[in-house]
Amino acid sequence: MRITPARRGIAALMACIMMLAGCAGQIGGPPLSPAQQQLKQANDRFNLTVGEGAAVGAVALGLLGAGVGALAGGKKGALIGLGSGVVLGGAVGAAMGYNVARKNYAQARTEDNLRQLIAEANQDADAYHRSAVASRDIAKEARIKIAALDAQYRAKTITAEQYKQAAMTYKSSEDIMQSQLNNSTDKITAMRADAAHQRGADRSELLNDAHSVELARRALKESSDSLAATLAMVPS
Repeated sequence: MRITPARRGIAALMACIMMLAGCAGQIGGPPLSPAQQQLKQANDRFNLTVGEGAAVGAVALGLLGAGVGALAGGKKGALIGLGSGVVLGGAVGAAMGYNVARKNYAQARTEDNLRQLIAEANQDADAYHRSAVASRDIAKEARIKIAALDAQYRAKTITAEQYKQAAMTYKSSEDIMQSQLNNSTDKITAMRADAAHQRGADRSELLNDAHSVELARRALKESSDSLAATLAMVPS
């Protein structure tokens, strides 16, 4: 079978899609508990920064453009399609998140941009809330799990390495909690600053979102401290 530019473009697109899907779903170590999965899923909202979103979008849509371009005009069409796709992919990838909504609203204080700003604030507040709920369950799970592992280790039925491997996912959860704690203070400050420029229901909604994030931050801090104390029992 002759390998045409069109087939090469399609093959590249499929390889890219498979690679991105694999990266998104790959989890190392022991399986995650339902609470850990919930924490990770809530955190996915904060994982794609503007730069990362633009890069992923550019790669995916760039290859799509290359495939379509190859079908239409061979190698030259593929190159044109790739360039167009990268530009469009960057735009699509970047169009997400509260910080982007803030910048858009600062540049053009339209009603649509305000609605987008508030929608992103709502989604952030919801994600932080889900993380806080999950973090409490994770801290409780970890206390039970580490106590059992510690008893096995002291009884010499497991090695220190087995102990550490079994506790590895809880260290990953602690890292997620710390990351969210580090980001939440700036998010609260930004929401309150944006609320100060609004009136009525819009002001109230942004302040409510900031308050929700603050409550979630406190719960995350408590759970993170508890989890850190529990993990201190794991052999170094």
